Amino acid sequence: MRTRNLLTFATLITVAHAQASTFFDGTFNSGDYTLDVFSNTGNNTTNNFFGSGGNPDAYMQIFESIFPTIDPSIHFVSAIASNSTWVWDPSTDGAIDSLDISGDVRTSTLTILSLPITIRQGGNIYFGGASAGFLPPKNIWHNAARTGMLASDFGKIKADGSYDFGSEPDFSASGGVMTFGVGMFLSPGILPNGSHDDLDMDNVSIDVHTAAVPEPGTIALAAGGLAFLRRRRRAG
Repeated sequence: MRTRNLLTFATLITVAHAQASTFFDGTFNSGDYTLDVFSNTGNNTTNNFFGSGGNPDAYMQIFESIFPTIDPSIHFVSAIASNSTWVWDPSTDGAIDSLDISGDVRTSTLTILSLPITIRQGGNIYFGGASAGFLPPKNIWHNAARTGMLASDFGKIKADGSYDFGSEPDFSASGGVMTFGVGMFLSPGILPNGSHDDLDMDNVSIDVHTAAVPEPGTIALAAGGLAFLRRRRRAG
């Protein structure tokens, strides 16, 4: 009975607790963001920053307009605003288990409202997000949130602005450095030629949950318990 209890104790003390770190922006310093645009059609895309009118105060906007083209059914535009302060290195910060995202979003035009989160890694940019609903009331702040996002919930942005959901970021400890950001995606049928869409964002939060690792001291404690068991068995 004592041996069984000690084994159970050794197992329990090695159970690890995952850690969480949070990236947050509610003030939006324009110097923190770099805008990249991927598209197969002519467009005018800007990243705009406002000191008032947010939820509350400052907010950031991505604005996209499509130039007239021959076929309005084939355009893609992906705008990515990476935040230079939102950097995660899995080799030193820890492998990522999952992400929780949250933020306030507003639009005057979009029929599908969401909070798009982006990851820049190894020369590629990946895109995922949280929905705030279909046909939302316009010019009103809505909250969008999603928990437990995995690497498979992201797709790689291609040069023409479309997505490859067969390619995903590497959340493991051997994965490259990640820079998080926000974005906006327009696919065929969402935006007629010659018109525009806008997405306002405020209070953007990304919680990074690392894979469980043993807490300091627990490995040594467990090893000592197992060594004690081996000595008991030899003595018996």
